[in-house]
Formats: sequence, structure tokens, C-alpha cells
Amino acid sequence: MNGHASLSINRRHIVDNYITLKNLTLGSTAAVVKANAYGTGAELLIPELVEAGAEDFFVAQPSEYAHVARHVPQHARIYVLNGASLLDQDMLRDRRLVPVANNKQEQHLLRSHTGPVAFHIDTAMKRLGFLHDDWADIPTSPYLLMSHFSCADEDDDITNNQINQFQTALDLIRPERASLANSAGIIHHPASHHDLTRPGIGLYGGMAFDGVKNVLKLSAKILQANRLMPGDQVGYGATFVADMPITAYTLGIGYADGLPRHLSNKAYQASSGLSIMFLGRVSMDSCVIAIQNGAFDEGQWVDLINTPDDLVSLAEKAGTISYELLTGLGNQFRGQRST
Repeated sequence: MNGHASLSINRRHIVDNYITLKNLTLGSTAAVVKANAYGTGAELLIPELVEAGAEDFFVAQPSEYAHVARHVPQHARIYVLNGASLLDQDMLRDRRLVPVANNKQEQHLLRSHTGPVAFHIDTAMKRLGFLHDDWADIPTSPYLLMSHFSCADEDDDITNNQINQFQTALDLIRPERASLANSAGIIHHPASHHDLTRPGIGLYGGMAFDGVKNVLKLSAKILQANRLMPGDQVGYGATFVADMPITAYTLGIGYADGLPRHLSNKAYQASSGLSIMFLGRVSMDSCVIAIQNGAFDEGQWVDLINTPDDLVSLAEKAGTISYELLTGLGNQFRGQRST
């Protein structure tokens, strides 16, 4: 292995996860490929998803539209979730484009658009979407009506309330297609499937479910091993002080590669069984760890992420979520990358 760190992304497993979630879905299944397919490489992935039967793709920004458009057939649909004001005429002439109107202002901007339009309603998030009092402004029988779950993997009461609100909107607006379920909705809430589900994080191995395949493997090389004695300090700010003899390993990966700085001085149990402690602050290009139940030599490699559980657990230790860790590593990593 060359370089000081290695990130491996298994696109075949992303496609396999798509097929698994598709087989759980009562209607059709889209693929959410925003943020460069969560950092895994949209332009390489999308042709494989098309081959697996994907016809609907969701991106966040108009700038992401072209990465999808050049790889999907003419019968495909590309939904742009945000930024109706940034859609240019070339995009709007593409019959594959489905702009999403999140409010009355965006609805007004799209008033002359002759192609399909999706309408996003708010059912809990208070982020984007037509608020309840504005639902009556949505035209009857639009191409797609959608909403967004806030915690489908955490709170059944909130989720069931969203499902009921969405059904009320469907009865009022009667769209051609309806879309509510994300990855967690597919797995935990079949009543939310409707015509089109929108798995995102589940495709990329960022949540556990039966049959999920690991997508990302992250390893780093031990650049130096130091024997610490009581009183020795580690890293910027000397935030770690050894209270016993311990071997510290300097790894060739840091926050510039997407490894969260909030892992500083945190302990992490990897799926391999290794108990890893990040000693002191994570630096830009390196970090220092102790391995409480293993001995390594300089030049050896340490696996930091090797399973979906590792991705979730390491993110939790950093005080974040698998989405942020995945996109950060995927889009920032500077070491050896393989797909």
C-alpha cells in the first residue's frame, strides 16, 4: 500500500444495498446521490445504479445536476431539491429534470416551466417545504408531492404523525406520485413507502439493516511509535498527559483528510476488537493513538473503519453522524483511494 492512509470505497456494495432496499420497497426506488454520492463518487456510481434499474435520482443543488445528466437515459428523472432560482434554461429544457418547489416563491419562479414539477411540503422539519397553511396554494395533481422525515430511525410518534399529515396532504392535493420514505422509512415504516422511496445513507453503508454491505474501509499507516512515560504530553495544547507507561502510535491521517477533530481524546471500539484511544488533539495531517489490546510496529496499518457499525460508532464518538463522517472522508481524503 502506498501513502500514509487508505480509503477504499466498494461501489458494487452500494449497488447491492440499493437492490436490497429496492426489494423492501412497495413502490419504485430512487437513489439519493447528492454531495458527490455522499462522497463515494457520483459519476462512477450512477452508471452502475442505472444498470441496476434506478430511474429516479435526487441531488441537492443545480450544480450537481450535470453529474447525473450525462450518465442517465432520457426516460430517467433528476430531482433538484434546492435552488430553483439557480436553474438555467438549458437545465429546464431537459425533460429529465424535475425541479422541486419548496415554497410559494419557488413556485412562482417555476410558473412558466412546462415540464414536471415536484412540490415539497413540511410535515415536521421546519427547514424547507410548504408550511401547512400554504398547502392550498399547491396545484391539484402535480407530478410529485414529497416530504422529509425528521427522525424515522428514532421516534415513532413523530414519524407516525408525519405519515398521517402526509396522507392528509395527499387526499387534498392528489398528486401523480408521492414520496416520503428515506432509508429508515423503508426499513421501519412500510406505510410511508407510497410510489417512490428515496434511500440515501442506507445505500452507502451508513446505517445497519439486514443484508447491508460495507461500503467504506479506512486504514492508516503507523508513521512512528513512541514509548510514553508518566507525565509525557501529546499533541497541540498538551491535552493528553500520560499517567502510566504507554505506547503511542502516530498515524498518517488527520482532519484535512476528513477525520473529525472531535475525536481528540476519545476512545473507540472497532469491530475488529481493537480498543483505540485518540491521544491529544487530532492534527491536520496526523493523529496519535494508543491501542489498549494490541501491539503494532512502525509501518503497520491500523483499520479505523471496516464495517457499517464502525462508521456509525466512530461518528458517534466524534459527536456527529455517519452522514457527516462519510461525506467528509469521501470529499476531503488525500491519501490512497481505491474503488
